[in-house]
Amino acid sequence: MIDLHCHILPNIDDGAKDQAISLEMAAKAVQEGITTIIATPHCIPEVYFTERQAILSAVAELQKLLDGAGLPLKILPGMEVHLTLDAAQRLAQGSALTLNDTGKYVLLEFPMNHVPAYSGQVIFEIMLKGIKPILAHPERNREIIESPQVLYQLQEKGCLVQVTAGSLTGRFGSKIQQLTQDFVRLGWVDFIASDAHDPIKRPFLLREARLVVEELVGRERALQLVLGNPEKVTKGEAIGKGEVLPYQLTRGEKRKKKGLWYGLQSFFRK
Repeated sequence: MIDLHCHILPNIDDGAKDQAISLEMAAKAVQEGITTIIATPHCIPEVYFTERQAILSAVAELQKLLDGAGLPLKILPGMEVHLTLDAAQRLAQGSALTLNDTGKYVLLEFPMNHVPAYSGQVIFEIMLKGIKPILAHPERNREIIESPQVLYQLQEKGCLVQVTAGSLTGRFGSKIQQLTQDFVRLGWVDFIASDAHDPIKRPFLLREARLVVEELVGRERALQLVLGNPEKVTKGEAIGKGEVLPYQLTRGEKRKKKGLWYGLQSFFRK
């Protein structure tokens, strides 16, 4: 498997605190069956911001450490880029990294509580530069939880979707678990990634999530989400979006009484 969202670099952000933690995470990844990780430290201006060259150097240093420890794990460079008004400019200037530095895909993160009104414009500017946005864990965004149609519309604009392994396995609660599994059934999900920050509190869970998806949509599709599509990202190759079913509501008045789950359940009863 290939994990395209992981905070394994030491002393960069809120991920691995030191090299010992990075080594422990790497060992856990190998046990899970992960062969490649794209290291994606947060890129949030005035909070976590490390220049491109510093990330490339940190990746090279960690790879040397893993090789020395005999761990068969490849580390590639990237960032989890916070969506700001100047995100497209930072990518164009090279201060924000694309995934594996290919210039083709960017892991884009929304604020936790909402999708900014300027998101559509920034995404458009990013795509004009030939870069495809991959939305990081949208299933954990409060606005999207309340209004899944927002995510459907972002996909129509050309965005790809990465969900967190722990969301599928229930680590973030049953509501997010159900919603994420529904997104998989609807064909909205293009990648499953760990978003691992440490070996214990925020572990990988990628193998467990893959098995969940196998039960939902079959082994072939599950492998595409943890291997086929991520491999294309590492190579900067195009990814074809399969059939995406719309989020539908029936009996609109009942939605107000029963919440968004009524709409999803109604859809799958058809």
